[in-house]
Amino acid sequence: MHRVFIADDERFIRLSLAKRVGAYGSNTLIAGMEVNGARAISWLEEYMADLCLIDIRMPLVDGLEVVAWINRHRPYTECIIVSSHDEFDYAKKALQLGVADYLLKPIHQDTLREGLDRSLARMRERRSVACTQLMLRHMPHYQHRLKQWVDEMQALNDTNVLALTNPTLTSFRQWIGEDHELLLPLVWNWLRLIGEILEKKGVQVEIGSYEHLDDAAPTLKRDEAGEHVFALAVRYFNRELERMLQQCANAWNSSTLQIIELAMDYIRGNYHRTLRLQEIADHVAMNKNYLCEVFKNATGMTVWNYIKDIRMKAAEELVLTTSLKVYEIAHRVGYKNSIHFSKTFKSSFALNPLEYRDKVKIANKRLNP
Repeated sequence: MHRVFIADDERFIRLSLAKRVGAYGSNTLIAGMEVNGARAISWLEEYMADLCLIDIRMPLVDGLEVVAWINRHRPYTECIIVSSHDEFDYAKKALQLGVADYLLKPIHQDTLREGLDRSLARMRERRSVACTQLMLRHMPHYQHRLKQWVDEMQALNDTNVLALTNPTLTSFRQWIGEDHELLLPLVWNWLRLIGEILEKKGVQVEIGSYEHLDDAAPTLKRDEAGEHVFALAVRYFNRELERMLQQCANAWNSSTLQIIELAMDYIRGNYHRTLRLQEIADHVAMNKNYLCEVFKNATGMTVWNYIKDIRMKAAEELVLTTSLKVYEIAHRVGYKNSIHFSKTFKSSFALNPLEYRDKVKIANKRLNP
């Protein structure tokens, strides 16, 4: 939702602009109007605005002075100058102040629409750049939290994911201070960063816009904005997280099962040596805790039980087809300790390796006297 403020000393023009801005789109509303520059500044000191349409010539304080005040005190609010004066000096001064647009009266609907398009696009860009700079400044201290977000998203732990929302938003509020306009775009940037990491892991996600949130407060006091915007951010976070978790779940069957098969292939090719869980996780580019969880869900056994089964099958073949000693078989199937190997073998076959070899030999002789 974009709040627009209008300052013009002519009542007809104020009302005309308000009507045309209202027709621009459902997510743009008139937050307030004033009749001169002094009252405009007083209003802006108390209330929130995303975009201001300012008449260049007004009593007491002119439009250029209002724009200069906005630049100093509301750096993320955009300004459009409206003027009856097609004079180079006015336009030059306005551009020097960095206004988003300079529109000449009478303003046609198409001209205003184009001006609003440009101004709101510039607002989004400037706020996005500011959020990117904030994230670059703070991220070295928040890498652990970002990793936590990605891990919980991959694991589809919706309760844990939602539990991360409030502490993350609390951190964002500390980052932005009184610049409440940055909270929602900062959340969007954070979700986009999570989405980019998930996409590298094979999960395609889409991040929805925060601009169409239902906001029942067209006029918002600045001293109430912190809590109001925080509540909107919680709603936006939860809405997008629900969508992202569903997208992760949809991707699980295709991408995750491929990763599990890749992990199983790696185990089958390397069971003969010491294997570490982190090594397997690194090979498939997945968090080790998440790998353990999805592996168990897909196969019904833990990673370690799968490794043990592969090793025991290989050990059984060596016991029955070679005359290798127990410690030699143990080493060939990835066990450094032959005693531990024998205990593991017995837990699988109810006999130790030598007993198993002898029993099978006796059984074969009976079958083939």
